[in-house]
Formats: sequence, structure tokens, C-alpha cells
Amino acid sequence: MLIDILETLKAKGYIDIIYTFDIKSEIKESDKEYINNNFQINNIKDVRSATFYALGKENLHKKCIIIINGDDLQSTLTGITETWFQKLNIFVIALYKKYDDIKTDFIRRVMPNIIRIYDEDFSEYKSLILKATAQCTPSLITLKYNIVDIKYDYNNFIKLLNKILKKDDEVFFYNPNNVLNNNFNIKSIKSKYKYCIISKYMGYITGIKKKSLLCIPAKLLLLDLNILNNRYINENFKVILFNAEEVKEDDTLEKWIENNNIKSKCINKIDEDVLNEFWNLEESAILLVKGEI
Repeated sequence: MLIDILETLKAKGYIDIIYTFDIKSEIKESDKEYINNNFQINNIKDVRSATFYALGKENLHKKCIIIINGDDLQSTLTGITETWFQKLNIFVIALYKKYDDIKTDFIRRVMPNIIRIYDEDFSEYKSLILKATAQCTPSLITLKYNIVDIKYDYNNFIKLLNKILKKDDEVFFYNPNNVLNNNFNIKSIKSKYKYCIISKYMGYITGIKKKSLLCIPAKLLLLDLNILNNRYINENFKVILFNAEEVKEDDTLEKWIENNNIKSKCINKIDEDVLNEFWNLEESAILLVKGEI
């Protein structure tokens, strides 16, 4: 069904597709291959930036489609509002795991063209999409889709933590697959809460005395970089970023961290000695780990 939608829009001159890094990894390979062969691809780090990027493209008379995970629809609101003011016709395709997850009332004021596609004959929806392409307003298409939910295996890391952490210590893991028995408190963060994940962690640790660690894929730092420039960061701030090679092309990221008075270190593989030293630092710190945790 996604290809049918894109074919319809392509016939009307929509040749630019804007991806965010997460949805690009969550769609099926066959759909990804079709998109790569038929559209101009624009990779943008986050959904909010994607909407403003599309707005700029539209002002240059390039028709744009943004593909997002439906969980992130609220992050389009600022950019889509500006698009609505400027009477530009961006298309947002929001993918959902379940029909019950589709919530669009909050955005209807600035996105009057909302086309909900169900598991029916696509021809029933084609005319609605074609009609929307002729209007001077942003449009939303919602689609039930088998999104690949990427989860992470922290089991080996938990074995290391069990040697170092105490009973009252806690660790926030981003989207864990499953966990082993542990000697500390584990908190799980679902993927739909990835935006501002470091900001939320920072707010949490300012109000507690127990030691707390945040462990996330490094690419999520790119969604929340500005929070590092924050005077309220204290010695309890301990973040481990794995798969750091996805964001570390040079030393720019480490310089940004250090310039905000946060100690940083990049390693190829984490071990007990490195982890113990990191955990006992009496200053804010970020540990970048190349590869899986």
C-alpha cells in the first residue's frame, strides 16, 4: 500500500522524499528499494527539522513527501503550522502499527486534508490523494504498516553492571529486548519516547540523590544536543552512548561535549575497569562506545 501511495504522488510531481534516521531503518527492504530507485532521498535527523526542511524545499518549488513513524506526528506540528500559514502542499505519510494508535485530532486545524487508509482496495483512496495534491494546504496520510521495532540486547552489559552497581542504583535502558536478573533497578524507555530523552533524564536526576545511568544508542543524542549546554548538569549526569560510530565522523561531537564541561571518552569496547572508572567519576560524563553495548 505504501508503494501505491508513493506512485500516485510521484505521478503528480512529488519526487523528493524526506526520511528521518529511525523510520528509514524501520520500513521494509522492498519499499526502501523502491524509494531509492524512484525518488530523491533527503536524510534528516529528526521529524521537526524534516518539516522545516520540506517547507524550504516547497518554497523552491520542489514537491515533498515526509515519511515518519506515527508516534512522532506531534513533532511535525510546529513546521506544519508554518507550512499551513504559507499555503504549501507538503505530504506527510505517517506509519502506525495499529489503527487504534492513530490520533490526529490535535493537528486537524493546520492539516485539514487527513486521509486514513485502511486495508481495502486502494482505488478508493487514490482519488482523495489526487484531490489533495491540487489544494494549497499540507496533507496527512495515515497507514497501518508493519514497522520494524528495533530493540537492543543489553544482557552482556548487565553482567558487567552487576559487578559494579549497588542495589539502589538504577539504569535507564532504551528499548531493551529482554533483561537478565540484576542487582540494581532497571527502567525501560520505549522508542516512542526517544525525543528529548536526555532532557528528561537530566530533569530526573536533579531531583534525586541515588545514582542513575542512561544507556542509549548514540544517534539519539542528535535529537537532544542543545540540552548539553545546561548549567544544571551535575556530577550525577552519567550517559553511555553505544553505536557511537554512527555519529562520530570526527572529533566534533567530543569537542561539543567537552566545551559544555562534560567529561567524554570514546572507546572501542567497554570492560569492567572502564565502566568502574566512569561510574565513580565525581563529575558529569558521557562514554561513547563504538559498536553494540
